[in-house]
Amino acid sequence: MLADHVRLGVTAVRRVITRWFPVLDRHRGARQFIKFCLVGASNVAVYFTIYLLLTRGLRWYFLAGSILSFLVAVTWSFYWNRRWTFRVGGGDSQDHYRRFIVTNVVSGVGSNIALFILVEQFGWHDIAANIVTIGFTTIWNFTVTKFWAFRH
Repeated sequence: MLADHVRLGVTAVRRVITRWFPVLDRHRGARQFIKFCLVGASNVAVYFTIYLLLTRGLRWYFLAGSILSFLVAVTWSFYWNRRWTFRVGGGDSQDHYRRFIVTNVVSGVGSNIALFILVEQFGWHDIAANIVTIGFTTIWNFTVTKFWAFRH
């Protein structure tokens, strides 16, 4: 019963969105990018929830908090991107997970180097620096995830 209501709600939202943005109805890649961004937004929420708990609640060093938060969030992201964004039903899920991890580790290392430089060298607040680095990694992650990580 609840599933039927959710399906109806999703269908209604999709109709409204495709009416406002007809390109999404015609271009699979555009739809995937929007879904990827929605998963990414939930991923950011997971990341920051854990990050704030570790760095503010438990007083961890910001880079340690960032690394652990990243590991939890990337696993969350893999599940939803594989299942919903790219709808990967076949292929070797372990291979996809390995490639997804590699993609995100490269992104995470780059993001943490940028985070360190912005905070330690330029004196940025760590939250602002995180937001900036997350923005830059979105396009990298989408492209590599779509064309490499979830490739059959």
